Amino acid sequence: MYTYIEAIGAGFPTVQAHTAGELYTDLVWDAGDPLPSQATLDSWILSNAPSTSRKITVLAFRNRFTQAEKVAIDLSSIDDPAATMPARQLAASLRVMASDLTVATFVDLDRSDTRAGVQITRNLWDHWSRASIRNTRYSAHYIRIVSIPINTI
Repeated sequence: MYTYIEAIGAGFPTVQAHTAGELYTDLVWDAGDPLPSQATLDSWILSNAPSTSRKITVLAFRNRFTQAEKVAIDLSSIDDPAATMPARQLAASLRVMASDLTVATFVDLDRSDTRAGVQITRNLWDHWSRASIRNTRYSAHYIRIVSIPINTI
């Protein structure tokens, strides 16, 4: 929840004020537009509540996968010049996602690119089972691509 002074800064940028405390009565107008009423600020605060973030550490994200799943994802990211272009593009996508995780400070589970990356891993097995698995040295017995329901990430 925003404090009154934070609400003024975020929602009423033309009002210049400072505060000596947390209460509405502690607000002091400095310049610009007049202070909004307490009811106006309360209404703004309720309608603009900061969203609850679902950010986790990179390790916490990786720990959502089993060791076997991590190995399968890593094996799936190996480029095979003899593979079809869609298979090579999927492998490159996995390498790019792994690189992004390497430099990330956290993983935001609500970001569309995070959700798309999980969806790619879910779709890999379907793609490989139809097209590439017959032409690789790995068999379906050894490769198991992760399948995380998108609503659980």
